[in-house]
Amino acid sequence: MHIGEGYRLLYSGGEKTGQKGVGIAISPEAYKTLTSWEAISDSLMAATFRTPFRKLHVLSAYAPTNKRATIAQKDEFYAKLESKIDALPKQDCVLLLADLNARVGPEPTRGLKGPHFMRNEAEANDNGCRVLDLMDSC
Repeated sequence: MHIGEGYRLLYSGGEKTGQKGVGIAISPEAYKTLTSWEAISDSLMAATFRTPFRKLHVLSAYAPTNKRATIAQKDEFYAKLESKIDALPKQDCVLLLADLNARVGPEPTRGLKGPHFMRNEAEANDNGCRVLDLMDSC
């Protein structure tokens, strides 16, 4: 889908724009290096780009929330995410761009970067534990 000035939107989601769904907006230059993209579900998609050194896989995801989602919905989302990551060649680069609705607690955690994970939470929430489990499996 064209979104102006040569930019394109790769979108995976519901039929109504603005309700459910994830996307990746890409420039005309990035579009030239796009080799494939996959709409996995309303909350997960993947795009693969050529780079001079190796393939770059960009995953766009939105995890079910802690309060509204059922355990089954969370299990399904994280199973799809882990399955997609596991299927990618280990020598390739993977970039996960996501709102995972996760809190992992106040202690620094191996592999997590940025202030969004370091809140003044006394302990991790369910999605936080799932993110840590996902990282351990990678």
